[in-house]
Parts: sequence; structure tokens; C-alpha cells
Amino acid sequence: MKKEYLMLAGLVFADCLSGAATLIAGAYRINLIMTEDFTRQMSRWDCVWAPHFVLLTFSSTAQVGMLLLISVDRYIAISHPFKYSTFTRKYSLLMVGMCFGLAGVYTATMIAHVFFTIANNTENSKKMVSALCLMCDVDKVFNSYFYIRVITASLSVIIYFNAWYIYRKYNREMVSVEGFLFTARRLQQFQCRITTTVGICALFTFGLYILPNCLIFLANQMQSSTDFVAPVGWLINCCNFVVNVFVYSIRHQDIRDGLKLLFTGRELMIGQSRRISAETAVIMIS
Repeated sequence: MKKEYLMLAGLVFADCLSGAATLIAGAYRINLIMTEDFTRQMSRWDCVWAPHFVLLTFSSTAQVGMLLLISVDRYIAISHPFKYSTFTRKYSLLMVGMCFGLAGVYTATMIAHVFFTIANNTENSKKMVSALCLMCDVDKVFNSYFYIRVITASLSVIIYFNAWYIYRKYNREMVSVEGFLFTARRLQQFQCRITTTVGICALFTFGLYILPNCLIFLANQMQSSTDFVAPVGWLINCCNFVVNVFVYSIRHQDIRDGLKLLFTGRELMIGQSRRISAETAVIMIS
């Protein structure tokens, strides 16, 4: 597997975890509503141990972390192409592992923060929250869950546009070079396609993730009701991560072939297998 696709695999894994956590949270809250128990008040510490809290905090942080990581990867690939070509899959595994590790640290920090707030017996610790256990209710003091997601997603978009600017400059220089090697040209085309794909995902991240969260934040600051805005915003956020997978699969034939193999269990046609082998051999230096 190409190291670029290992990054995508990390994002897809985070999306799957978030989808499972969202499903669990939905089932938990629907059960409370159907049993008319949603008006019950409980402590923030009790909410920490709700079925969805830990997994949703971890996976949502890992999601935006992977978006940032992929943008950083594109920046490195474009700004230092020859150095990047020497990186192996260990580089991708290390970066993905670091992202999930930091998500774990943030989740542990969130739990510790709630615990010590309760232990110190402060005024905030005595506040009860809805049994629905919304993330914004549990992280009431700093609202770090919101800031982590929005700031990290915004950084991913900003870094990508820097990478895009460098790529445009680098691409013009490469086109002007005579006798450009065929393998290097194929490598350039591959990096171009990956970078463009990440750019499309960055635009979707801005429209489907950053803007809805900013609207929710402004509604909270203006002390307006978020009963409609917050659920719709969360739904749009979830759509962003689904769109990422579709964008990658639509723009990359080898990913489509891999998905077909995954879902159908059929072996690849001889032509497809040879084409993928040839592409792998050409891109091996990446």
C-alpha cells in the first residue's frame, strides 16, 4: 500500500469509529426519549461514563487530526518532493499513530479535567446536566471539544492552501524542464492527483464542518436557541467525513478497485491486477 493511502486508511478508520460512536449515542438518546427519561438530571462525571462519551470524544478528535495530518503530508510532499520520495510506509504509520495517540491523550485529559473538577467540589462541579449527555454540556468550562475540532480543521484548510500555492509554482518549474524522466513524470502526476483530491476535501471541510460549527458557536454567544441549529450542524459535520471517502474513491481507480475487492470478495481481473502492479512499481520511489 502506498504511504499516501495509509493516511487515507487512518482517516477512514477514524470515520468508522466516529460512526459507531454516533450510532451508540443516537441509540442511547432515543431510548431516553422513548422512555421519557431525557428530562432527568445527572452529574458531568456520570455523563463521562455514558456509552458513547469516551469513544465519541476520541474518534471526533482523531478525525480532525487526520484531516490536519493529510494536509501536512501534502505540504511536505510538495515543498520537499525529493526528500519525501525517500519516505517509507513507516513514516505514514508513525504519523497516523501519533495522531491517534494525541487523540487518546486529549480524551484522557478531558476525563481527568471532569474528575478533578468534581474532586475540588467547585461551583461548576455541582451543576447538573441533561441525561442526554451532550458533549458541550460535559465540557462546560473551556468548551475545548469545540475549539479542538474547529481550530484543527481550519488549520488543515490553511496548510493545504499553502501546499497548493507551492505546488502551482513547483509544477510550472517541472513542466519547463526538458527530458523529464518518465518515472518522475508519473510520480509527479500521482502527487498532482492526490494533492487535488485533498484540495477538494479541504473545500468540503470548510463548507460542511467549519462553517456549521462557527454558526453554532455564534448562536451560543448570542444566547439564541440552538435546538434546531445544533442537530442540523452535527448532521452536516457527519456528512463531511462520508464525502471524503467518496471523493477519494471517485478520483482514484485503484481505490475503487480495492473497494470492489473488499465488498464483493472477487479477485481482480488480470488487466486490473497488472495495471495496479505497474502503478505500484512506478510509484515505488514515493
